[in-house]
Amino acid sequence: MGSMTPPVVKQGVEARCWAACMESWSYMVGDWPNKTQDVFVQQYGSTNGALDAGGLSFAQFVMDYDLGIQFFDPGRLTAAVVGDLLDGDSGYFMFVEQQSPGNSHARLAYAVTSRGYMGAMEPASTRGNYIWGLPEGLQRTMVLGRGI
Repeated sequence: MGSMTPPVVKQGVEARCWAACMESWSYMVGDWPNKTQDVFVQQYGSTNGALDAGGLSFAQFVMDYDLGIQFFDPGRLTAAVVGDLLDGDSGYFMFVEQQSPGNSHARLAYAVTSRGYMGAMEPASTRGNYIWGLPEGLQRTMVLGRGI
């Protein structure tokens, strides 16, 4: 279960974590064109580069990449669910954790261990390249993936 480790892509600007995740993910999915985070931001980002889940660009983004969406309340995204999501069409998914009202952060999940830890590519330049943690520890989380 799990996939090959995706390449590290650091976000150029704070609000571009989602675009950095998509750049990394685009290198791992054979039928997606490789794009830089700047291209993702130009195509789908809001004025500050963020991905506005309430906007028309978000709807177009989800359709263009054939992404399904699931929402999880705190403690509800479990290792078993992560395993099922990783077994989906592409072997990866992007998760966007709401860290506080109006502040979210995206990461690209690629693995889950037998002990329940989820591995993710971390695009924030102030953090390590790859992180491991229990998915149950996440706050409210939106998951975007193929085959969801």
